[in-house]
Amino acid sequence: MVSHTKVAFVLTLGFAGLFGGAAQAQPFQQIDRLAVQLQRQARELHREAHTHFRPTPQYQHLERDLSEIDRLAAHIHQLVDRRAGLDHVRAEVTKLDRLYHHAEEVIAGLASYRQIDRRTLDHFRRDLAHVGRTIHQLEDAVGHSGHSHGHDHGHGHDR
Repeated sequence: MVSHTKVAFVLTLGFAGLFGGAAQAQPFQQIDRLAVQLQRQARELHREAHTHFRPTPQYQHLERDLSEIDRLAAHIHQLVDRRAGLDHVRAEVTKLDRLYHHAEEVIAGLASYRQIDRRTLDHFRRDLAHVGRTIHQLEDAVGHSGHSHGHDHGHGHDR
């Protein structure tokens, strides 16, 4: 015969596993949503640059940077889907953030190119800023999922 104590213990373990797993999955759902969004934004940004900036002297440099942003965004999404360690995800997001800020500098150099339509450049900068906000949201989500670290990015982006 099974005692009431054993049944209660088994039920307690079952509920703890069920609800503990759900609570743990919650941050990964947010991280996954941001990773998907980032991958989509990076791919679109890359296409826009190809369409609008090919005739510029900075295009090859920009193309390399945006290809790497696109690749890193896809890699981060894969890491999140595989539930890789948050330290690995965090390291890749940090690389992506550095590359994003470098791309901002390259885009700033396009402003001196006279053949660029200003509205197109402004639109591209806004799209790039959206990518930056998503990166920073992802930094926050990854940071707060593993261990808390309050930090101000100080990048001047409103989130």
